[in-house]
Amino acid sequence: LSTDDFKTVLDVAIYPNPTSTSFQINKAVDKVSIYDTTGKLISTYKGGYQQNHEFNISNISQGLYIVKFEADAKTVSKRLIIN
Repeated sequence: LSTDDFKTVLDVAIYPNPTSTSFQINKAVDKVSIYDTTGKLISTYKGGYQQNHEFNISNISQGLYIVKFEADAKTVSKRLIIN
């Protein structure tokens, strides 16, 4: 693999993490999906979201979640702790 292969990865960070009411992202994305640890879809946000967009998650219970980001035909999943 060359270093060019790694540039195709969607590098999104969630902050703050852990959080209790909302989180932000460091990159623009098209879609955000939140799943619980069993794989059940909890929430979806569709539309173009810019860098630093704040997602309200105050209605989601405490626990560990997987957040899937989609942008430019790329996807990446990150862990999110809601406390």
